[in-house]
Amino acid sequence: RRSSDLCSVSAALRAPTLTTQPGTPTPMADAGAAKRAFLDFVDQKGYANTIRGLMSSDSTRLQLNLDDLRSFDAELASNFLRRPAEYLPAFEEGLRETVANFDPTLAKQATVNKFRIGVTGSFGSHHVTPRGLNSGLLNKLAYVEGIVTKCTLVRPKVVKSTHWCPATKKFTTKEIGRAHV
Repeated sequence: RRSSDLCSVSAALRAPTLTTQPGTPTPMADAGAAKRAFLDFVDQKGYANTIRGLMSSDSTRLQLNLDDLRSFDAELASNFLRRPAEYLPAFEEGLRETVANFDPTLAKQATVNKFRIGVTGSFGSHHVTPRGLNSGLLNKLAYVEGIVTKCTLVRPKVVKSTHWCPATKKFTTKEIGRAHV
């Protein structure tokens, strides 16, 4: 396989409801605790220079290495993989706060909200192929690697909708157009 044929995607798979299973670690008390843990990580692992480099190159995505996070705090890395919906927003808020501390003029602009976190490194059992995706990865951060063989557009299923308004006693019809490429 050529590396250009590979499509790597990291995604947080979401389920309709969140449940805590016996034996899983309890979530952090609040988003503030996760943000403080991220800020400590940035200070101790030397990510401050990386963030400064990000700002000077006009990039907006910090590549967070899971191996660095794991060497800083294994439980934090494990919880981040298990519950990204709780941790990622807090980490991104910590990133924005760090950027604002480095450049207060940037904090007043809307561009500070564009800073995001990408995840790299060893995903362990969360590194799967499309066939390996299963319900065990719901609500977890996963790295899906595979070859894209076919890609189609998403077509709307509703083409025409009709609504009744009891107040005016009239029908309203709305036609939904199809996506064009």
